[in-house]
Amino acid sequence: MEQNQGKQGNKQGLSRTALKVIFAVCLVGALAGGAYLVSTGLEIFQEQQRVEQTAVPEAPSEAADSSSSAQAQPEPEPEPEPELPDNPIDFASLQKGNGDIFAWLTVPDTNVNYPVLQHPSDNTFYLNHNEEGEESQSGSVFCELYNDNDMKDPVTIFYGHNGYGDTYFTTLHNLREEAFFNEHPEFYIYTPGHILTYTIASVFVTDDRHLFSVYNFSKDEDLLAFESVIKDPQSIAQNVREDVKLDEDSKLVVLSTCNPWELGHVGRYLVCGVLTSDVETK
Repeated sequence: MEQNQGKQGNKQGLSRTALKVIFAVCLVGALAGGAYLVSTGLEIFQEQQRVEQTAVPEAPSEAADSSSSAQAQPEPEPEPEPELPDNPIDFASLQKGNGDIFAWLTVPDTNVNYPVLQHPSDNTFYLNHNEEGEESQSGSVFCELYNDNDMKDPVTIFYGHNGYGDTYFTTLHNLREEAFFNEHPEFYIYTPGHILTYTIASVFVTDDRHLFSVYNFSKDEDLLAFESVIKDPQSIAQNVREDVKLDEDSKLVVLSTCNPWELGHVGRYLVCGVLTSDVETK
């Protein structure tokens, strides 16, 4: 009987030890999870603070109007060329910090007011690195190597995360609201020497296929096929601007982000704009 009691005591001791180990593992897991949440929350807070402190560039029409123009001369002499407007983005300073920055994107009355980057060799780098090149869960606004960064491709795609507070491409979803969509017809892209205005042709939810694997945009038939989708998305969430002209000469920019969960399925949310103005700047 003493032997059985000894065995029972050993089992109880082992059980207590196992419980302590399980408790310790759970505690460590809870602390690690809590640290992750705190870290993520701090990163979101810091990014939202940065967004609020970043000046929104002057709208193109205002920039053009603010430039000086020559008065007509009474004598029949050639008029001087109008002075080019200033570019509101200091690309020289930005590119000293990170040479991967090639453009700046602004969508009025949203928090989308960011530099756009393209890594020279890694399409996924800026998924989880900020504009300083530091690791960051919220990443950056970026363009893949399938596009040249001169904004002359038939279709250029910018990517940004959704869901990190109201940062990066989260507030693009405001354009799902019909009134907001109607009141905000344009977004702007600034590049060294240019201010580009894009009229938003449509916004819609699609599947999660990579557009460059579905279409070869160097072929007119593929470009026109995609433009047909833009004009008639057949999506559960969409807004379309009916009077926007699209053809084989159009230059399109697609802002691509995650589809919010409340719409019921995983996919991509696209904001599709067509170039309607190119203002040269200093």
